[in-house]
Amino acid sequence: MHAESGSLALLSVVLPAKIALTALAWAGPLLLLPKRVLAAVGIPALETPPFGRLLGWAFAALLVVYASGLRDCWAGYFPWGTVLAGIVSNGGATLAILSWDRKPAPGWSRTGRGAMLASAAAAGAVCLGLLSALLLELR
Repeated sequence: MHAESGSLALLSVVLPAKIALTALAWAGPLLLLPKRVLAAVGIPALETPPFGRLLGWAFAALLVVYASGLRDCWAGYFPWGTVLAGIVSNGGATLAILSWDRKPAPGWSRTGRGAMLASAAAAGAVCLGLLSALLLELR
């Protein structure tokens, strides 16, 4: 069943933006940058190396989900699984970061904390975009 064009038009903007953000800001750095580089910019949370890399791979898996959803969009189908997974992932990330920011762990620089808050803002915007697309599709 083909999806409503308004929801697909919105997703055709939200999903590529999310793919770019995830690849460049989250998955790429966690998978490719050495721990010392991340610590140098004030992100000390990867002191147990496997966890940072595991998180990077989880973000890479989400890239597959978002790319699959974008492909469905281009074919005229609403990507239900992608949208629902994105709402949970981005909404949860936003809430987790905002909760963490109330009392950040020691060792986080002003730059690192700013990067986390920028991540919360980006994830929140993506969540709102996905929720809007879902509501357009349901009406």
